[in-house]
Amino acid sequence: MFDPIMSERLAQAEARMASLHQRAGYSLLHQQGLLPDAFEELHLTIEELRSAEEELRAQNEMLLAARAQLEAERLRYRNLFEFAPNGYLVTDLDGRIFEANQAAAFLLNVSPLDLRDQLLSSLVYDEDKSEFRLRFSALQTGARLETPQEWTSRLCRGTLPFYASFTIIPAPRFPMEAPTLRWMVRDVTEQREAETERVSLAAREARQAETETAHRKITSILETITDAFITLDREWRFTYLNASAAQMCRAVGKDPEKLLGRVIWEEFPTALGTAFQTEGLRAAETGRMTEFEEYSHGLGRWLQVRIFPSENGVAAYSQDVTARKEAEIALQAAFEKERRVSGLLENLLLRTAPPNDFPHLSIETFYQAASGESRIGGDFFDVFTLGKGRVALVVGDVSGKGLAAAELTAEIKYVLRAILREVEQPAPAMARLNDFICEAQRQGDLGSDHLVVLSLVTIDPETGEAVSLSAGGDPILLLRKNGETESLGSGGLLLGVHPGAVYTENHFPFRPGDTLALFTDGLTEARQQGQMALLGYEGLRQLALRGNTRRTLREMGQTIMEGAQTWAGGVLQDDACLLVARRG
Repeated sequence: MFDPIMSERLAQAEARMASLHQRAGYSLLHQQGLLPDAFEELHLTIEELRSAEEELRAQNEMLLAARAQLEAERLRYRNLFEFAPNGYLVTDLDGRIFEANQAAAFLLNVSPLDLRDQLLSSLVYDEDKSEFRLRFSALQTGARLETPQEWTSRLCRGTLPFYASFTIIPAPRFPMEAPTLRWMVRDVTEQREAETERVSLAAREARQAETETAHRKITSILETITDAFITLDREWRFTYLNASAAQMCRAVGKDPEKLLGRVIWEEFPTALGTAFQTEGLRAAETGRMTEFEEYSHGLGRWLQVRIFPSENGVAAYSQDVTARKEAEIALQAAFEKERRVSGLLENLLLRTAPPNDFPHLSIETFYQAASGESRIGGDFFDVFTLGKGRVALVVGDVSGKGLAAAELTAEIKYVLRAILREVEQPAPAMARLNDFICEAQRQGDLGSDHLVVLSLVTIDPETGEAVSLSAGGDPILLLRKNGETESLGSGGLLLGVHPGAVYTENHFPFRPGDTLALFTDGLTEARQQGQMALLGYEGLRQLALRGNTRRTLREMGQTIMEGAQTWAGGVLQDDACLLVARRG
């Protein structure tokens, strides 16, 4: 840098050197030669210094110009920083504020001096601080400081929050200076609210479009369904009728277009006091759907009505169920008829013989239907006298259920009685019954899909002579007085399968104190609840042995029936018939 004092001293040195050179004797100096050389060398040195001075002067002028330019740039930057329309902050890497311009101070409603040394995170709205710190923590890792970062958070202007957009730029780092961050802060509340409103408006328009589309679809559906549909407001005025409801109104002399806005009770006074009024009021009061069936005298039809409450009133669906209702009434009448007929057949098929009808012979009968729908089916028992004082014990099972099976059962039961009283011997009688059934099925009198299982015992109560045979059933169980048991013949061909079948008789003594048990497969095929295990013949034998220890024959039979039901979990899967007889 040029020094004016040094320049003045150089000028003074030149002047003294000139004065010395004049006062010195020329001849003496010339002769000796030393002093002139010294002056010459000193002159050259001064000239070099003069040249260096000129260079310093030029450099000094350049430095002064650069300094003035830097100062102008500094002032321009300062003005740009201070008076920029956007807020600017300068912070360290921890977010501590070094500088803040006027716009930033205005945004935050705090003076620039008061902002210094504050942490920027302290100015963030409480609900946004967690997200702000998370983003700033990622920024502090250093890897992302090479590029500008942007995000939006809410800052506090006094106690009120506003949306601020941040643009963070790393400041140039100079040697011996700590790294800093430059923050541009803009209030974007209006843009944010406008965007929110735009999105909200778009959402509302989308919802409205969806509602209109859904309304058109629902209206289209309601106009095409066969159910009558109406809506009523909270004052019970018509607000909508579909095509089916309009047609129903025309059928009773009402113009559907004139009903809109009119009160239903005034237009249809006959509906007062009906289920429609009581259920409609209940639905409106409770807020729950109600459903009922009612006969419309005006339409002459049965209607099934569902009433649904809504915020605006109620909606009602009416479906014509006349055909179903008439079918139900007819079915109920048929059921009642079948029940009456079944009652008559029950007296015929399950009539219990008086206890004293057969001297020297005690008999008890039991019947358990698998379902309460029809007590009478194909299972039956019979006890009747034959010639020469003999008694016939019969237990049978005709395939099928209900009235048709009961009618066939009654016919077979009484045909067997007639044949046994004519033929007397069990085997020929069974063969004739089989042929009768086969021929009746061939001719279509008994149908073609019925099979008959039958167990038969004839006894002479006086002598104890007895004959048994079976057509497809389980063996008849004989319990001796001494506790032993015997199985009396099985395996005979089912009745009604093949004409000309031959059956084999089994003769045995029926001694005093002995007991017979004849039964259908509803007992032996009782299935254990939740499993595949059947009670079986052996299970029934064990129940009979247990029951044989009871005091009376009735108690013995009850032990067998209750044991089978317990095995099946309380409900038998098939009808069950049991006949027990004891010689006294």
